[in-house]
Amino acid sequence: MSSPVPFKPLSKTDVADILGVTVRTIENYVVANILPAPAAIGNRRYWHPDVFYAWLEQALRNGGVNPSDAASSRAAAPRQANLAEAPAPCGVLREPASSRGQGKDSAVERARARDRARLRKLAGM
Repeated sequence: MSSPVPFKPLSKTDVADILGVTVRTIENYVVANILPAPAAIGNRRYWHPDVFYAWLEQALRNGGVNPSDAASSRAAAPRQANLAEAPAPCGVLREPASSRGQGKDSAVERARARDRARLRKLAGM
C-alpha cells in the first residue's frame, strides 16, 4: 500500500519567489482578483499547489496577466457619488462634516486636506 505524496502549501513568499515579484505585489494581485485568494489556516494564508499552478498554467496559456486590466475593471466599478459621505479609506480619519470648509484652516488641517485629496486621487475617486 502506497502512502499519499505530501504536498507543501505555498506561502506568499513562495508565490512571490515563483513569480519573481515582491510579497506586496502578491497582496495587490489578490486584492485586484488577479491571483486567487489563499486559504486561511489559523492566522496564516496558503495556496494549495494545485490551485496556484492551475492558475499559473491558465495565465500563461492566455498570454499572461496584465495588472492594468484588473485596475481598469476596478475603475469601471460604480463609485459613490457623494465623497463627503463616502467611508474613509482604512486608517484615514475624517473630520466631521460640520467643521469642513468653515473659517481659516490651520497648517495641520490643510496638510490633512491635501492628504485626503491625494488618497482620493490614488483611489480613483
